[in-house]
Amino acid sequence: MRRFWKRSDHTGIPFFISIGAGLNQIPLIREAQKQGFHVIGVDTNPNAPGFVKCDLKIQESILNYNEIYLKLQELLVDGTICGIMTKSFGHAIKTTAFLAEKFNIPFLPFSKCDAFTDKTLMKSLFLQNAILTSKIIRTGNTLKKEKIMEEGFPLVFKPRSGHAKKGVRLINDMHDLNTCVKETTQEKNSFILEEFIKGDEIIALGIVNNREFYLVDITDKKTTPAPLFVDLRHNAPSKHEDLFAKIQHIGQKVSQAFEITTSRG
Repeated sequence: MRRFWKRSDHTGIPFFISIGAGLNQIPLIREAQKQGFHVIGVDTNPNAPGFVKCDLKIQESILNYNEIYLKLQELLVDGTICGIMTKSFGHAIKTTAFLAEKFNIPFLPFSKCDAFTDKTLMKSLFLQNAILTSKIIRTGNTLKKEKIMEEGFPLVFKPRSGHAKKGVRLINDMHDLNTCVKETTQEKNSFILEEFIKGDEIIALGIVNNREFYLVDITDKKTTPAPLFVDLRHNAPSKHEDLFAKIQHIGQKVSQAFEITTSRG
């Protein structure tokens, strides 16, 4: 999610902030420079490959959004922050949202960021806004064997805190479940246990503009078999094109729940 302003909108040097300066950020840095922006890269690694491409760099952990903000204020003697973006997830999103609010750039509200990485908060937000989601069997850091056996296997195990597919597993028996719980609690994390919904997985791509969600495309995800479900490819057009309107409606409810006003330039 990002927004760019034209050079004429501001006086001084127009700056773009890249939260992270790893290899995956380099295409973003190059594109920002093509658009006429001076790029400030932020990364904890002094040898981050993207730093070579940046006009200025801030060596700081992306977890430390207050420190990054203070350093940006020191740098911007004759310039204006015109855009902020990250291609990463998790903590990078939270830092981007914090800085976007400080520099009055539309983005995900900082107050909603924890729900992006805390699956319990996300589930709660979905339920409050009548957004379809799989049923929760158990949350916390302990098990109730009777309840689980009543539901039956397979089940989906997820660490409460995290992003993407990290730690997400398909559980087929109590042995697998006990192993996952032990590993997660050792990392001082709790878990969510959900029902497994068999069916096709669809990827929805959309944008938000002026609080309206616009579905751009849907694709069918092709993965490896269980238990890893690694992405192989996304097929388009989707064989589920008849669900376009329904997915558009869900996307609108999600954007409203997270109070997203703008997600594009």
